[in-house]
Amino acid sequence: MFLSPSAAPLPIDSHRWRWTFYIAIVVLLISGGLALRRCVRFSEATHRVEHTYQVLTTIDELLAGLLDAETGQRGFLLTKSETFLALLPRRGPEDRRVGVGTSSSRWSPTTRRKPNGRER
Repeated sequence: MFLSPSAAPLPIDSHRWRWTFYIAIVVLLISGGLALRRCVRFSEATHRVEHTYQVLTTIDELLAGLLDAETGQRGFLLTKSETFLALLPRRGPEDRRVGVGTSSSRWSPTTRRKPNGRER
């Protein structure tokens, strides 16, 4: 059962092994390409989700500013007290509060990339 040094080695079909190796390389390249494609698509989807959150945040800020403006206007009209006018958003650069003026100015660049997004 021991092989003697004079025994001939078993013949190896090198052509078959070469094609097996080539097929394995092609499968690895295809797998890597698909993984890269999925990674790029995931990155794009993540960017779209972040953009959606920015749009929703802008809408929330705009609605909060509109609510403050409505409350201030209603209070001023009912009481004629100018303390309610403090709730109205100002458009001057000295006012750093988030209000209707600042949110609506941010709205246009947020939805500029998708014109049909403004219509919805």
